[in-house]
Amino acid sequence: MTGDDESPARLLARSLDDGNEYVALQVLGDIGSPAPGCAGRVREFVQDDDEHKRIYAARAYSRMTGDTDVALRVFTEALRPIADAELVPPVKWVAKFIGEMGPPAVETIPFMHEALDLDLRLNSFGGWRSIDSDQRDRCLLADAIEAVTT
Repeated sequence: MTGDDESPARLLARSLDDGNEYVALQVLGDIGSPAPGCAGRVREFVQDDDEHKRIYAARAYSRMTGDTDVALRVFTEALRPIADAELVPPVKWVAKFIGEMGPPAVETIPFMHEALDLDLRLNSFGGWRSIDSDQRDRCLLADAIEAVTT
């Protein structure tokens, strides 16, 4: 369409190294298996210090390779602090991605139940406006539990 010979997956792989890694990881996660050529580079982001990058990379890697172990480890690590009443900023994405995985993510159910059972705000940013975000995240967690158990 653009006259560009380069495949979208190859372009996205290049974007992992030019400062656009957030977008590239999100899109690679969306397209999944058609982009296996850069799975090794995506897996490197699973070790990143940035929790959001780790979560996006784990989803992308899982969708590209079919290997759910890496994603489950990252998602479980992201949810674990909730048990200690610590906020988990990307809970929205973790819950969404766990819901996408379905039954293979069964080991995350206890952490999601703990999050729902806590009398704790899941979002501390945005003041009173984040109450809507709390409700959204609780709904996403409940939906993820349902997706994993059915």
